[in-house]
Amino acid sequence: MSVTISLPLFDGASVALLSDLDEMPSAARDALGRLEQLTPEDRLSITPHVYAYYLDMHTHADSAWIDDVMARPGQVDDIWKNVRPVSITVKSRPANSSTCTTADPLFFVLLEANCDWDDEDGLLLSWKDGQELVKVGDYDDKPVHTDPALSGVIYHSPYDDSFSTFHAP
Repeated sequence: MSVTISLPLFDGASVALLSDLDEMPSAARDALGRLEQLTPEDRLSITPHVYAYYLDMHTHADSAWIDDVMARPGQVDDIWKNVRPVSITVKSRPANSSTCTTADPLFFVLLEANCDWDDEDGLLLSWKDGQELVKVGDYDDKPVHTDPALSGVIYHSPYDDSFSTFHAP
């Protein structure tokens, strides 16, 4: 049975939940519940990371094509006019000493979205425990950056590190 959830973060947009609620441990359901509590105001705090992804693609990919399919955002938060949430998945990763001091798994809520500046790879937003944004980028189905050198990086530019964004200290 297909389940959709409404996300206040995206003004009530309905998205498909690809994870099975009945199979989900309570900690995973709690993480999903925390994401469902995020609001459009919370979206403003993640805007710089998504905008950095757009700017990086516009600068280093096919800017003429991007300009043909979308208007350049007049303000940074206008980037959201070009994002359409599609689905959510809850994933777990084993805890380890570098990310957690307990043996319990960590749960990440991954949102897949279509975005006008990268129609092929789309957009991935990943929240640790459903509340801390830990990764933005093209959709690769990975909740965190796999390279340990990218610890603390939210958006990692494959072209130019000056476009990468980081967790606030």
